[in-house]
Amino acid sequence: DSTADDAAISDNVEVLFEITEEMFGKIKDFHSQQQALLESECKLLSGCTTTMRGNIRLAALSNQVLKAKTTQHGSCRKEEATLAAQQDQCLVLQGAQQKLKDAACSALADYEAEVGQEARHQAAMDKLPGEDTETYLDRLGRRYCDKGGLLYEFNQKEEACVNATNSVDDVTMGCTATGTAYGTKKVTCDSIQSEMAEAACDHVSMENEACRTYGTCRSQTLEAYK
Repeated sequence: DSTADDAAISDNVEVLFEITEEMFGKIKDFHSQQQALLESECKLLSGCTTTMRGNIRLAALSNQVLKAKTTQHGSCRKEEATLAAQQDQCLVLQGAQQKLKDAACSALADYEAEVGQEARHQAAMDKLPGEDTETYLDRLGRRYCDKGGLLYEFNQKEEACVNATNSVDDVTMGCTATGTAYGTKKVTCDSIQSEMAEAACDHVSMENEACRTYGTCRSQTLEAYK
């Protein structure tokens, strides 16, 4: 009986050993599969990180573009403001010069109306009783030609009108040039502002895309592992 029991125990031990070996084999196979799956998922996650880093580098480059455009836009607007101030000053000067011209030329017109009538000079042209030729001519010369005379005053007023007109023309030409420069600069600055806004949108979009693609990639990878 003892021999039979020993044989039975031996058989049972051998069966248990075979069962244990089979279980260990299946466990090792399952472990290997899970390890391989884990390593695969880790590689995929690493790929997600690599893609994210690449997108972050692109976002950093777009930020450099944005900063450059922002600096360029600021400088441009300062130049625009300087030209605008110059234009305002020029227009004020133009208005003042126009008033001087109007006054000078109005004075000339009034003087012409005052002394330009022939009847006004008729009495002066007649010789006075007992007046000799030299005295007569001297009197006419002082009235019309000498400093303070009618012709002198006319020439003075005419010169003032001409000079004031030339000054207005010169200032107007300068204002036109300044206005053109200001208009051109404003168009340039507006264009740079549009580029800056586009660069800002690109930068935000790239940052969001870096986060979005990483989040999607990571979620899909982890979901597949589950």
